[in-house]
Amino acid sequence: VSPAEAGAYAVAVSNPYGSVTSAPAVVVVVVPAGIAQEPADVVAVNGEAVSFRVSATGTEPLAYQWYWAGSTVLAGATGAELVLPAATPGQAGTYAVEVGNGYGRQRSREARLTVLSGPEIVAGPGDVVATNGDAVSLSVSARGTEPLGYQWWFNGTHALAAGTNATLALGPVSPAE
Repeated sequence: VSPAEAGAYAVAVSNPYGSVTSAPAVVVVVVPAGIAQEPADVVAVNGEAVSFRVSATGTEPLAYQWYWAGSTVLAGATGAELVLPAATPGQAGTYAVEVGNGYGRQRSREARLTVLSGPEIVAGPGDVVATNGDAVSLSVSARGTEPLGYQWWFNGTHALAAGTNATLALGPVSPAE
């Protein structure tokens, strides 16, 4: 039976002495909830709006519940679309939705959210006092979407050819440095 066969059916019975038609019998065809189009993976920049969508089939009403990282229920995320107004690296991971009705439930594939973020200096470099002729090391700790590139500058105007790593080694230093 398919949904196209839902409707009212009646039968007419006849013989040489007459005919009679039955009262209609209604056939209702219910369809369990199903996923017609899975949510897609998303790559976003930190702070960008993100949405996941699912297209579902089945007898109405359909109910939706979105999940993060496999089993964490996202409170209030109960529609065919999940919107994250400003994605952060902490929201990266997998998202899935369960669609259900009174006749069945189906869970979507897990769609991956990747959040790209610009570089951020976490620590350093710190000031250093050195004696003429000493070796000096300056370092910085940074985070962000890989790969991270480094360029050390002297007095804000001269890029140092050897300064392309998280650590800059100088030495022996002189007052000019």
